[in-house]
Amino acid sequence: MEKVLVMIGAGASKGHSRATCPPLGRELGGALRDVYPLFSELEENTGNTCSEDFEQWTASIGDDAAAYCDSLILIGHYFRQYKALPHDSLYKQLIDKLSNFNATYLSLNYESLLEIAVKEKGYEINWGATSFKEDNFNSANENAEKITILKPHGSAHFLAAGAHLFQRGDVCSDITSLINCGTIIADPSKCGDTAFIPVLSAYEAQKRNSFNDAFIRDIRERSIEAAAEADCVLVIGIRHSPQDKFLPSIFDAMKDNTSLLYVGGSEDFSGYESQFNNGQRNVEHLSEFFTSDSIRRLDNLLR
Repeated sequence: MEKVLVMIGAGASKGHSRATCPPLGRELGGALRDVYPLFSELEENTGNTCSEDFEQWTASIGDDAAAYCDSLILIGHYFRQYKALPHDSLYKQLIDKLSNFNATYLSLNYESLLEIAVKEKGYEINWGATSFKEDNFNSANENAEKITILKPHGSAHFLAAGAHLFQRGDVCSDITSLINCGTIIADPSKCGDTAFIPVLSAYEAQKRNSFNDAFIRDIRERSIEAAAEADCVLVIGIRHSPQDKFLPSIFDAMKDNTSLLYVGGSEDFSGYESQFNNGQRNVEHLSEFFTSDSIRRLDNLLR
């Protein structure tokens, strides 16, 4: 059976339905400012205003532990609010179309919409790491088929936990040293309004993991293995970012003849094509946007 690695970025969740659309990265600063007065306080206290590029703003606060931790808390809380899927979600359509293939999903997104779609389709999730303290997302149905979802940048519903869950106000004085505690995989629908510190990478090219770096590293190692095993890699809504600290290792692991299919803008596709078209590999632009038509085109290509 052909092995397919499906890589999901912000552009996929932006288009997965007409109803609930998380912001793209460049829109994140404005979205946080609209919802949380604390974000405006962070901008004022750090002397750095987030204009359009949230990645630059994250880099600008450097090793300011209070600002860094508060920004993680706001990002986690914000993205846990995305937990409702319409019946016609493109994620559900994609899962159905790939049900006859050996598909592994790799999501770079902080929200959990793909995971919720998998759960609502009746599957359990293999997270690609076992070093978590609790899994409150899966239903523990031993008879359910499992789908692997790898989140190498962490997730808003991965929560940092030790003897207690880290919350806002907890002092983490040195974020440059790795803080290893338990990870709780939470159900976003049951998190309430508490401001937990999530286990996720900073929104920056360096992708720092100040909390539970070993847990994220396990997932990243499995992600590279999945890329090395794949016969086809489908990339949806991920910009071409050769400067990213982690993403290039995924593509470098691909076999020389692994097909690379892209859903996203033409400029980014040109970047993928110029970098990865080695004469043996099929590099194809499925569509500009993630739609039902792009899923049908994928289905036709894989048959």
